[in-house]
Amino acid sequence: MNGPDQPATGPTGHRLRVAVVTGGGRGIGRALALRLGRDGFAVAVSSRTPADLNAVVREIEGCGGSALAVAADARDREGAREPVRAAVGRFGRADVIVNNVGGAAGGDHDPFTGTDEAFENTVALSLTSAYWTTREALPHMRDRGWGRVINIGSGAARSSTPDGRLGYTAAKHGLAGDEGAGITGQVIGVDGGYGI
Repeated sequence: MNGPDQPATGPTGHRLRVAVVTGGGRGIGRALALRLGRDGFAVAVSSRTPADLNAVVREIEGCGGSALAVAADARDREGAREPVRAAVGRFGRADVIVNNVGGAAGGDHDPFTGTDEAFENTVALSLTSAYWTTREALPHMRDRGWGRVINIGSGAARSSTPDGRLGYTAAKHGLAGDEGAGITGQVIGVDGGYGI
């Protein structure tokens, strides 16, 4: 086990790559965090639910891996940045970002009767959080000349949803965009020369 101020190392003493997985307590994010842990990555896994996170961490550590639970609300700027800060603080780096957190935040999402808060919270959760998390990680990746940003999208990026989740559709389209014009394409276009 690595101490809080030591970089993560594997059984032979080599440095591990470190992955940050947002929305990693359940579903796709949980599966990705577990797979990364089994593949030898140290994993900082985040969501709002500590019990889910602790279960993922126990499973990764049970396979001999290194993991860190980061309870954070990605709808908040500081909450979205915290998983990267925690990974760097514990493991000394953040090499891979998996922006998985997303969904329609609570409230009425009908485009005619829905609340502004439901729209704003959904966009913050499903789009803006990816920007904040990625922005926190990019300087670390640039300094090392290597990094990966993986944004988990949705078919909603290309078509409307039958239940009128306008904020979710707009957010997922903002991640992917057309012809690489979303956050994903912009990061590649700007930071590709840095090995990202």
